[in-house]
Amino acid sequence: ACNYNPFASDNDGSCFYPEGSISIYDIQYTTDQGQYCYESVHDQECWTTSGTVTAKHPTYSNFYLQEYPVYYLYSGIYVHSFSSALPTLGENITMTATINEYYSLTQLINGASFTVNSSGNSITPTDITTGDLTGCTEDGEAVESMLVRINNAIVTTASNEFGEWYVDDGSGPVMINDKIFDGADWPDPSLGQEYTSIVGVVDYAYSEFSILPRIMDDIDLCPTCPVADAGDDQLVAPGTAEVILDGSGSYD
Repeated sequence: ACNYNPFASDNDGSCFYPEGSISIYDIQYTTDQGQYCYESVHDQECWTTSGTVTAKHPTYSNFYLQEYPVYYLYSGIYVHSFSSALPTLGENITMTATINEYYSLTQLINGASFTVNSSGNSITPTDITTGDLTGCTEDGEAVESMLVRINNAIVTTASNEFGEWYVDDGSGPVMINDKIFDGADWPDPSLGQEYTSIVGVVDYAYSEFSILPRIMDDIDLCPTCPVADAGDDQLVAPGTAEVILDGSGSYD
């Protein structure tokens, strides 16, 4: 049951059983924008589905599944607060859970177990434009929770206090977010910094899509583009006669 309680001593008749098997595509696909941003028609239903693990949160019991290569779009989904040991990256699993809309992010909740169908699988990122994720659009919904890649993007908004920054490949800006980043050196790029490519899963929160890189290897700095780095911030007292900036980190 999707609402199974391992501490219950008897069956009170409230168990919520799966309606059958369903593809992630059929969970996600809709052309109706709905109340907010393309909610699943299967919201609050219990189903069994399968997919390959593409990303995991480094500390919380959350991960992402994707069907591949069966479906090209509408093939990713977010699994929230899984209540047992997590699968590993590249495992194709089958699990039963409740489909839930969290402010228009389609997710699976109440998942407690899974079976492994295969392991060592790799998912090729889907190439998109940054503009595909600008605003609530069908293009954005089609890749929600999928592993995607943007190319040749320039930083248009520097990092804020939450580590969020925006890039644009000329088609519209999209946020880059460290929500699931597993590493110590999250980039803090300057305006105009260029990236050859950025890979990550697509999130939807606070009424906008964003890209969540998993590790540093997902972020490819343009090797031939100029980088301006004046060194660490300095506190300069009024009346200081000379200030020396260290530009050794800059290159053309």
